[in-house]
Amino acid sequence: MTALRIPQRFIYLDSLGLDSLHAQITSLVPGVPKRGEQTGNASARSRRERVASALRSFLGLRGVNIVGPPSPAEELEGRERTSPEARYFELIKHLVQFEHELYFVDLAEATARCESTGEAVFVNVGASFDAPDFYEPAKGLDIATRSGAVFFKVPWPRQSKGRDVDVDAYENSDDYFRRSKTSHKIVMSAGLDKFTGGRVGSVTSHIALLLRGSRGRNLKLRVFGYLSPLGADLYQIKPYAISL
Repeated sequence: MTALRIPQRFIYLDSLGLDSLHAQITSLVPGVPKRGEQTGNASARSRRERVASALRSFLGLRGVNIVGPPSPAEELEGRERTSPEARYFELIKHLVQFEHELYFVDLAEATARCESTGEAVFVNVGASFDAPDFYEPAKGLDIATRSGAVFFKVPWPRQSKGRDVDVDAYENSDDYFRRSKTSHKIVMSAGLDKFTGGRVGSVTSHIALLLRGSRGRNLKLRVFGYLSPLGADLYQIKPYAISL
């Protein structure tokens, strides 16, 4: 099974995070000699241990040594191969092929796995997010600039007279209930310096226009990240890539 390269409009890319994650869970790092071939259970155990180590260390950077200066052609090929977008697609392909038990495309299934094991998993999910600081658009940019990040959450339902009602805004539609099928609280913080398309603190940046125009509600985003449990029914996504 291979991951399809679907064109995406990225609004957020954590280049260092993608590079570090790629280096720790794949064998595709340029300039690093391949180790002896492993097969069968030994190879599978090695992959499990490598991924577990990456998760436990929160995916810290590691040094990569490249022997000799690259030729112009190698330099161009290297830039293309090591772009954040290329890392993203290579990581997805690797996770789908070799780490599928740690990779989820459904938030409800991902939180259920975290709840049962107490461990983090990778997610690549399309969902509706709110940016609560932008409920009042005039204040949102100032709050984001001062905090250095945009705070997102998946709108979670609450119980009211036997019905699930969104904490912030009730939407009486079948689509809403499909989007809110998980009752877990899921939050995400995205650093301003990793957004693409202009500085978020600028009123003319793409993401600022999106957040202000939507009043911080019902933002349909695709997020590739690392979902970890924080407490009872509370989970956090560390985002590596966000696209529309």
